[in-house]
Amino acid sequence: MSRIGLENLYPSGELPSQRLRYRGLAGRHAEVFPASSASRGGRFFSAPGRTEICGNHTDHNGGSVICSAVDLDIAAYAVPRTDRRVRIDSMGFPFLDIDLGDLAPRPGESGTSAAIVRGMAMALQAHGLAEPRGFDAVVDSRVPPGSGLSSSAAFEVLAGMILSTFSGKEISPYDLAKAGKYAENVYFGKPSGLMDQMACAIGSAILIDFEDPKDARFEILDFDPQRHGYSLVVLGTGGSHEDLTPDYAAIPREMGEVAALFGKTVLAGISKADLAAKAGAIRGALGDRAFLRAWHFAGETARSREAAAFLKRGDFRAFLGLVAESGYSSLAYLQNLYSPHNLREQGLVVGLAMVKEFLAGQGAARVHGGGFAG
Repeated sequence: MSRIGLENLYPSGELPSQRLRYRGLAGRHAEVFPASSASRGGRFFSAPGRTEICGNHTDHNGGSVICSAVDLDIAAYAVPRTDRRVRIDSMGFPFLDIDLGDLAPRPGESGTSAAIVRGMAMALQAHGLAEPRGFDAVVDSRVPPGSGLSSSAAFEVLAGMILSTFSGKEISPYDLAKAGKYAENVYFGKPSGLMDQMACAIGSAILIDFEDPKDARFEILDFDPQRHGYSLVVLGTGGSHEDLTPDYAAIPREMGEVAALFGKTVLAGISKADLAAKAGAIRGALGDRAFLRAWHFAGETARSREAAAFLKRGDFRAFLGLVAESGYSSLAYLQNLYSPHNLREQGLVVGLAMVKEFLAGQGAARVHGGGFAG
C-alpha cells in the first residue's frame, strides 16, 4: 500500500498527539513482541472508520450511496513473520493468536477478530491477490465499537493492508473492500453490503453506484462542510448493536423478496412508479413493511445521486435538504431506527427528535449506517 504522512490523515491540531500515539505503538510492540520487534520490516498502518451521509441501506440492493471516511481510525504497528502465524495485541480486546495455515471458516470464531483475519486471508489468497504471511502487530482503535462508524470494516481493511503489504503484492482499494465484505459475510457472520468497506478502503468522501454488482463505480466528492459554515457531528445515542443481526438481515431479505416479484434478485432499476403500479400485489404477498422498504430504496438511490450533484455545484443548502429527507425516509419507510423486538429502546428516534429541535431548521439530521441502535 502507498506510504503517506500523518499530516494527510489527521487535522493539524492533532499531529503532536498522533505522533506520540504512533511512537507508543512501536514501543508497545517492542514490549509485547521483543524478538520480532528486533527484526527489520516493521510498518505503521491506519484504516479509518466511516460515516454514511445519504443512501441508507441501498448498497446491498444495487443502489447508490454517499459515504465518507472519518479521522477516527484504527492504527497499528506490524512486523512480518517468516511463518503463517498471526498475533495481534489490541488494546481493549482479547489477544489474538491464529495460524493461517488453516483458512477454513470456524463456527466458534463467528463474530470475532479471528474470523475477520482468517476471512481476509482466505479472500486475498482465493483471488490471487496475496499469499497470506504471518505478522505480529499491536493495534490501537479510535473507532468506537457499536457506534455505527464501522469498526469491523476498518479492522478488515487494516488486516487486509497488512497481509497484502507483507506479501509484497499491491492490492487496489476496491479489491481490498471486496475482500472485507467476503470476510464479514462468510466468516464474521454479518450480512453487510460493500459500502462500509469501500469508504474505509478509499478513505475519502465518495458517491458509490452499486448497480453492477461485479463492478461498483465510485466518484470522489469534494465534501468540506466547514467551508460552508457547518460541521459533521456523529452523535452517540446509546444502545447496543449486539443481537441485532436478524434485524439487519431482514432489510436486504425483504427488499430481495420485492425484487423477486419483478423477476429480479435486487431492487436496482425498479422505480417508485414501478412499485406503485404493483403495490397491491406486493403488500398482499409480502406485507406493508416490505413495500415501504422497497419504496425507501427507490427514493434513497435517486436522492443520493441528486445530493452528489448538488455538492458538485456547491449548493450545500439543497444538499442538506436531501440529507434531511433521507433521515425521514429511514424513519418512516425503511424503519431501522429501533428494533421491533425491543420497543422500549428507541434512542435513535429520541436523538433525532432532540437534534432536530436543536438545529431549528439549520442543518440536517439522520441515522447513519445499519441503524436500530447507536
